Amino acid sequence: MSLTGRLLDYEDAIDVADEALRQHIGAVLVDSLTDVVAPELIEIRSASDGRYDMDVAGVLLVGPSGSGKTTASVGAALRGFGYVTDDIVAAGAAGVIR
Repeated sequence: MSLTGRLLDYEDAIDVADEALRQHIGAVLVDSLTDVVAPELIEIRSASDGRYDMDVAGVLLVGPSGSGKTTASVGAALRGFGYVTDDIVAAGAAGVIR
């Protein structure tokens, strides 16, 4: 099952095999109100050590205050994802997060 969404012109479909994580992500990143026609697939998989792995370099969560961005980030970090910041992120021309 994929959770679909849109951020400006970027459309995504997040495929999460772990049911508990899918419910958590779905509560924070709800389906878009507008049609998503050509989403980029982001697959989140369980690794053998109980952590999670995904096939993209990173995810930037954008939303109004109180929408759950920090909660989602902390939850993902506790499950093995890297964490940069919950304030501001600079990305280089090659897509490198600084």
